[in-house]
Amino acid sequence: MGRIYRVFYSLLNLLSEEEAAKTGQYIFKKIPFRYLSCFLNTDGLATRIGDCRLKNPVILSSCYSDPEILENFMYLDIGAVTIKTITKHPKTGNPEPTVVRKHKGFVNCVGLRNPGKVESKKIINRIYPRARNTKTRVIASITGYDIDEFCELAEFLSPSCDMIELNISCVNAPETAFCYRNPYSGRDLFREVRKSTEKPVIIKLSREREHKEYNIRYLIPFAIDEGIDAVHYANTKRVKEPMLSMGCGGYSGTELFGDTMNDVRRIRKEFGDEIRIIAGGGINSPKRAKRVIDAGADAVAILTGLITEGPLLPGRINRYIKGFLDDTNEE
Repeated sequence: MGRIYRVFYSLLNLLSEEEAAKTGQYIFKKIPFRYLSCFLNTDGLATRIGDCRLKNPVILSSCYSDPEILENFMYLDIGAVTIKTITKHPKTGNPEPTVVRKHKGFVNCVGLRNPGKVESKKIINRIYPRARNTKTRVIASITGYDIDEFCELAEFLSPSCDMIELNISCVNAPETAFCYRNPYSGRDLFREVRKSTEKPVIIKLSREREHKEYNIRYLIPFAIDEGIDAVHYANTKRVKEPMLSMGCGGYSGTELFGDTMNDVRRIRKEFGDEIRIIAGGGINSPKRAKRVIDAGADAVAILTGLITEGPLLPGRINRYIKGFLDDTNEE
């Protein structure tokens, strides 16, 4: 299967980025992932975010709102899927081109393209039976232009999902990253969202250089104080890219891994077991997933690696981690 996917991916690279993305999404709908169950093994790998139990530590990052794709991914060895970031009202996103390939990854300026809260809730309600059948958790990623919008979305979507992720760091929508302009607004945001939902809450942090100290000095301590359950380190990295319609975008790919490792290690050292950590960025192999978990992560978030390495990546990660656990238990 892995060899077949590599051939498929090499053919996709012959297409333009936009054509490849559309073709890839169509294929992700049609590949019968349910028949890959022979490659799956999640026994003994459960982890927790708040009071939510995940069958394994692999999470699909926010990207898709197509219910067919999300349902199909649930047949993979994935502990949770994250719905593409939801806003109060529908958003069309930025004009094409919105994706280019770069350094074994991608730069995108898609923006907050999504169908809005009402249609997104319908999508979550549609996929939830499949999630229950496959024991996959559903995370609703949300963002807003002020605290009231975040709270409205959290309250509206909570009955339909297992966890809420606050996207406060989208490089393609800087107006929603107000916590990084005034970190004390982050404290207020976390407090009010915590009042709006009983579901576990995750905050998705920025990896921009100028924001790293904000994370450590303000946002993570505020999150702990206000009862936030986990931090997701981290979002894409802002880079200039003249081929994109906006002239810049968010990079996701292998080159982020060193940064992810260093900051996960630092967060765990600074805050111990006070908060759960989801690590994302550059995790495209089982070895990298194991390394970042050893550095202190409780779970790993993948997306670009799933696209470049294929649908067996989650299962490969879980088998690799389980192999170490089995060896330890035998000792």
